[in-house]
Amino acid sequence: MTVDYGPSSDETALEPKAWIERATRSLVFAQGELRCPNGALAASASAVFRRAGA
Repeated sequence: MTVDYGPSSDETALEPKAWIERATRSLVFAQGELRCPNGALAASASAVFRRAGA
């Protein structure tokens, strides 16, 4: 998992969003982000997961 942080913010009401970018038989590629109420990006993340039993 990789997390990239944006500029520091005093915002406490961050809006999360996560989605699956792509999935194969053995791997799942996920993305996510946290945004401030004004729309500014606070952090983004990406990860690659191996499916159990694959």
